[in-house]
Amino acid sequence: MDGLLKLVEEGYEVNGLEKIILPDPPDFMSYEAKCEFLRSVEDVVRKGLYEGPNIGLYESYCVAIGFAREFEQQLAEDGKIIGGKAHPAFKMMIDAIASARASWDSVKPKRIVINKEVKDDEENEWKDDKKLLA
Repeated sequence: MDGLLKLVEEGYEVNGLEKIILPDPPDFMSYEAKCEFLRSVEDVVRKGLYEGPNIGLYESYCVAIGFAREFEQQLAEDGKIIGGKAHPAFKMMIDAIASARASWDSVKPKRIVINKEVKDDEENEWKDDKKLLA
């Protein structure tokens, strides 16, 4: 038993992938938010994004997705129109989706683009190729 615990502490590989210990979803999350947390946490941890201030942002993303799913279920039960007007849950669902997107955009890794100077001749080189213009 002691050897097994040591393997888990040091990490080991399963089918060529390193075994990682995943965090549990926080208790305060709704069922739907916990489902999103469990669905996506492995990818977030493997990319090294579950650390520091990103933890709160990731949790906010999961909570917002949970709200959106709950509002979607409410719309499915009640219908999208109530008394000739859009169901109030529709606006709340849209707001939750926007909040989830903003939280995720804060968490996900940013692509760094290096601005490469291009001379006009190089950029417009294709215009001189008669085969492309024919």
